[in-house]
Amino acid sequence: MTDIYPTIIYPVPWDVTTSFGHGTHGAPAAIQSISHQLDPNHPFQPHPVHLVFRDPNPIICEHNNRFAKTAHAITATAPKQSAKQKQELEIINAACAQLPTWVYNDVSREWPNPVVLCGGEHGVGIGYIRALADHYSAFSILQIDTHMDCRTQYMGFDFSHASVMTYYANCPAVTGITQVGIRDYDATEVAFQKQHPTPFHVFYDYTHLHRPLLEGETWANIVNAIIDTLDDHVVISLDIDGLAPYLGNHTGTPMPGGLSYNQLLYLLETLYKKRRIIGAELVEVNPYDRLNTVVGTRLLQVLSGVIHPH
Repeated sequence: MTDIYPTIIYPVPWDVTTSFGHGTHGAPAAIQSISHQLDPNHPFQPHPVHLVFRDPNPIICEHNNRFAKTAHAITATAPKQSAKQKQELEIINAACAQLPTWVYNDVSREWPNPVVLCGGEHGVGIGYIRALADHYSAFSILQIDTHMDCRTQYMGFDFSHASVMTYYANCPAVTGITQVGIRDYDATEVAFQKQHPTPFHVFYDYTHLHRPLLEGETWANIVNAIIDTLDDHVVISLDIDGLAPYLGNHTGTPMPGGLSYNQLLYLLETLYKKRRIIGAELVEVNPYDRLNTVVGTRLLQVLSGVIHPH
């Protein structure tokens, strides 16, 4: 066997703005704790995949521990927030605004090693995208998700998990965002996508994925249509709630429908063969659900195997 460059796993234990199920800040540690159970083989790589886990940034851990409980209480009372909660929200938003800088600085120091970001909530990767943009002037984002995540603000939080794609779309290096598995969204998000200069290509879970399959279309043809919307360089943003709920029904905001595990593997394998994958993030794994953690751990290994060396 031929060794490959190790893949750095950068943990972001942060779930300050989660709005339904909480606890995903514990996912990086839970995944690392069972990663030794993985065989080094990869489903479509001929060589072993070597994961190198970094320690979490203590500043990120400190701020998550400080603000998460208060933030979740604010979410539970939204939109009727007390005067005290409104003051607390301002402080929390200021802390959330610093997270991209902490992540950016940490990830930038890893260059040129390939890095997979391990959340945490969806929204922890803004600094990661900015760091990749320092080295790649143009790339697409492939988002596997139940949700569009195109809110401009959500429940008072400026940097909500539900707003992450608004920030990705505003990065000058991002040439387009392809969303796969979407089945829960708001009309304001559709309007945002239509007016934003960064193009969005949305593959709705039922309309564009499963109804065609039920009518005789092949998954191979659907996957090729997805990949045709992507540029030569691609970053994968994988929210585990984009998968079918039986693979993780305790993720933060589960929803019926979604991709099967093998459908996702085929999509990633085909993408790897046809495009250059420069980065990936895995988010919204629930560490208190054993199956969700096992699936997340395996997906982290798969994502690590598809990133091309820089």
